[in-house]
Amino acid sequence: MWGGKSVSTDIEEFTTNETAVNTSSSTNPNKQNKNSNKKNFYKKWWFWVIIAVVAAIIIGAAAGSADGNGGDEIQDHENVNSSEAWYICDNATNSSDIVFKVNSVQNTQFVGSGILSESTSNNFAIVNISISNNSDKPFSANPNNFNLVLNGKKYNYHSATYYLDNGMSSQDDINPGITKTYRIVFEVPTSTLNDTYTLVCGNNYSLPWKDIEILLKERS
Repeated sequence: MWGGKSVSTDIEEFTTNETAVNTSSSTNPNKQNKNSNKKNFYKKWWFWVIIAVVAAIIIGAAAGSADGNGGDEIQDHENVNSSEAWYICDNATNSSDIVFKVNSVQNTQFVGSGILSESTSNNFAIVNISISNNSDKPFSANPNNFNLVLNGKKYNYHSATYYLDNGMSSQDDINPGITKTYRIVFEVPTSTLNDTYTLVCGNNYSLPWKDIEILLKERS
């Protein structure tokens, strides 16, 4: 019958094509493996070894750079000013040409007058200091930059400083070529009246100089 023969031929052709497709796919396992390898290379052990080595090199270089910069900065800071000892009436000069001169030290228990006054059962050490600006830019004088030090203990300035006629204000700019004299009040124990304090002229925010230390006694 012509209809049955036709169907048989179609089936044979379909079966032959399907077999060819399967044969083609099964005869190229290497191609599939290559594609799989390309997609999953990040699962290989050598890939992560390379990543670890590169990361170690980057971290090492960054750490070396940071250590180098930090060391230079510390060295420069330590070499800004010499360790020379300064005393009352000495012109203590920093590397930025700012001169600090302690003129005198007064001890009292009362500061100011009237309602603008302050008293203490301890001791007020009033430091009279002149500051000369020999640099080429303004210098900001601030009582927060000054401390008294004795036996490792630090004493900040007292608010009674503002009750003095020429007490150092919270901030006072000294222009180049100008010298100004201030008084700064520090409250300290009476038991230390016979001890020698050190006035520390601390680092000003705008200038890179090391602390100036002045012994509050006459040079012998």
